[in-house]
Amino acid sequence: MKSSGLFSAIGVLALSLLTLMLLNEWDGRLPSDKEKAKIAPLIIAYNITGKNFTPEGYLEYRVHAEQLIENDADNTTELVQPDVHIFQQDSRPQWHITSRNALYTSGQNQLTLSGDVYAQQLDAERLSIESDAITYFSKQERISTQHPVRVKQGANITTAGGMQADANTGILELFSPVESRYAMP
Repeated sequence: MKSSGLFSAIGVLALSLLTLMLLNEWDGRLPSDKEKAKIAPLIIAYNITGKNFTPEGYLEYRVHAEQLIENDADNTTELVQPDVHIFQQDSRPQWHITSRNALYTSGQNQLTLSGDVYAQQLDAERLSIESDAITYFSKQERISTQHPVRVKQGANITTAGGMQADANTGILELFSPVESRYAMP
């Protein structure tokens, strides 16, 4: 009986030492400089998929990314290879958007897509937008880019030096130089 008490005491001691070592190792992983520790990522996740639903319970969008990096210090989320489907209430995706990278800044409600940005409307008109970078301002429901953009609808193609679109008003501004090519019906 005495030996089992000894083993229990050794087990508790070993568990305590292991816990202290793990806590010490965890503390040692963050930079010792407090300013550098603040900018260390809060979360790094790989091969993630997320869904967002409307208050009525409809699927609003589905996003998949190869990597997600959540930075608590500056309130940003980075995505590598984001692939987004935006839905309407009929449960079919209406838009498909891809890019190499995305950066969401929570404080500004701003999403910046960069690197081979491609957005395609999935209805009968098949409108698509291509650019190297596009910023979406969610509060204002506005997109904007100062980079060259290519807008294609069917066989019709328009290129511009940049653009701004407002979902509330339906106004699309194209920045010069603008060139359009329309196919004869």
